[in-house]
Amino acid sequence: MKNIIKLIGIIALVAAIGFSMAACDDDSGGGGGSGGTFTLTDIPSQYNGKYAWLQGSSRDDITVVVVTGCQDATRTPTPVRISNGTANIPMWQQTYGGYKGYYGNDTFAAITVLIYNSQNGINNSESPIACVMFANDLSTTLVTFRNGSASKSWYDGYRAY
Repeated sequence: MKNIIKLIGIIALVAAIGFSMAACDDDSGGGGGSGGTFTLTDIPSQYNGKYAWLQGSSRDDITVVVVTGCQDATRTPTPVRISNGTANIPMWQQTYGGYKGYYGNDTFAAITVLIYNSQNGINNSESPIACVMFANDLSTTLVTFRNGSASKSWYDGYRAY
């Protein structure tokens, strides 16, 4: 029962962060171009041709880092196409002035990857068709980024649906 409550809490946190942003801005708040990449591997074949989007947050004693997957060209929260069981999601960090490329070296307390049928799913309030989470008490490993990039297997995470 505690795990279910934690799961609901994590989903609510990710949803609140995700829906709090209307879009990734033009980076006028500072920072350079696109950051690193989160690579999710071993995605089951039924999701090839579908779209993956990431939301995550880390926390240390001083700061909270929030990252999201945005396309380079549009700078809006747009899922990336899954191909051959892999999704390569560009990483952007939320800042007070908008978004900037994420290049950090953080271990994330919660990373959620949502799978959608269409690329505009997140912007059109489409319900995700699958979800994998990497979070305390829910998965076997957390996600540690180096220079803004990390890689995890689908099977390392907790698959909620």
